[in-house]
Amino acid sequence: MVQSFFQAVCRIGIFMICAQVVLHFRPSKAYEKYMKMLVSTMILIQVFQPFGRLLSFGDGESMEDRIRRFQEQFARSGELAKEAAAASDAILGRMTLEEVGLAMREKQEEQAREQEEKTPGQEEQAPAQTGRELRRIGRIEVKIGE
Repeated sequence: MVQSFFQAVCRIGIFMICAQVVLHFRPSKAYEKYMKMLVSTMILIQVFQPFGRLLSFGDGESMEDRIRRFQEQFARSGELAKEAAAASDAILGRMTLEEVGLAMREKQEEQAREQEEKTPGQEEQAPAQTGRELRRIGRIEVKIGE
């Protein structure tokens, strides 16, 4: 691949040198613009020739067949990606549920230890209430149209 690209660049370079020589020794100034247009077209053809070889693999397969095969491969890879995403979501869901279950068990064990540590005469004290439950923020005045 790299070697064919290098060969194409070498051919284009040699062609451009030869084209400049031909343009320099043109028969008349009147033909210069036509010769430049012809040389430019030939250079463009040489530039796009390697890309044309990449598109035609020489197996007789048409461009439509290649595009169809590419679409099928793309669709298959999309399906595989969906399956992988669903599997990872299921694993993530199980892990999350297991972690939640573990946290709930730890909380229950902690409550059981607290119950065991309490003596029968002790009761849980409610927090002391201080003043009002709601505080007054202030007075809001709304004036419409002055």
